[in-house]
Amino acid sequence: MRMPGRVRISWQDPFTLKLETDAGTQTRLFHFDRAKVPTGERTWQGSSYAESELIGAGGRGGAAPRGGSLKVVTSHLRAGYVRKNGSSSI
Repeated sequence: MRMPGRVRISWQDPFTLKLETDAGTQTRLFHFDRAKVPTGERTWQGSSYAESELIGAGGRGGAAPRGGSLKVVTSHLRAGYVRKNGSSSI
């Protein structure tokens, strides 16, 4: 996801964030429920588990979060590497 382009972020279900890009027409799924992370066959994109840490607005009354961070751990990657021209090799 190094190429510039449009990004669309949406929720696939209540525990899965879906990120779609024009560059290479990639779709990445970030699972916030560890039990729903696919553990089958290894793929080029792997399986991603995500955790978020929201920073509150600092007031009472249920104010919306101002920001935070997102930690993503990807596993079940297929063996190989990406060359400088973007093609994969085993």
